[in-house]
Amino acid sequence: MITVQDIMMLVARVIVLFVAFPLHEFSHALVANKLGDPTAKNLGRLDLNPLAHMQPLPTLGMMVLATLLDIFTHRYVLGNMVLLLTSIFFFRAVPINPMYFKNRKGGIALTALAGPLSNVLLAAVVLLLYKIFLLFAPANDFTVVLSLLFSSLISINLQLAAFNLLPIPPLDGSKVLAYFVSDRITYKISQYTNYIMIAMIILLYATPVLDVVINFIYRILYYVIDFLTGFVDLIAQLF
Repeated sequence: MITVQDIMMLVARVIVLFVAFPLHEFSHALVANKLGDPTAKNLGRLDLNPLAHMQPLPTLGMMVLATLLDIFTHRYVLGNMVLLLTSIFFFRAVPINPMYFKNRKGGIALTALAGPLSNVLLAAVVLLLYKIFLLFAPANDFTVVLSLLFSSLISINLQLAAFNLLPIPPLDGSKVLAYFVSDRITYKISQYTNYIMIAMIILLYATPVLDVVINFIYRILYYVIDFLTGFVDLIAQLF
């Protein structure tokens, strides 16, 4: 049976696909360009148009799979995992040329960090709107439905950010980690990227190991955005 939460999760994922994912890739391209690397800009990737970044048909197929998982299991974590894998396999990585950076390792790390940070900032904006909405909206069925949408958008964006911050190739976190370790170690790790990716997928789907780590990062990120939007909570106490 299809529930209201199933529908709101689908709407949230569509918004993420057409807003959050393109913003993530655009942020990589923007920071690289600001740091002196025009590669992504020259290739048309400094663009918020989703079609500049995604492979449409495989992405659509993955969203159908995620939706079916939601409907038949009502375990939205499975559908969100499909969404995370979609971001890796069917959204094309933004190309950069580190030779343009004055500080090569620093430029790579900042460019990588820009993607997850964009999702955290987007989640913060949605949380701010959510708190304002709850402050002024009357309590009714429509409020409940919109609350589900807001909470789903916040959750998916923070999960996307937390997932990408894992220091595992080819995720953004691995490029941030590379700033703090030697080039020799980075090169050694890069030689096993394909094997590491397979192991990551197995751990993600077959064990709770990565889920625990992602949830830990998620809670930290939520605490940060909740703190940043805390002034709305203070205002709410006056009413």
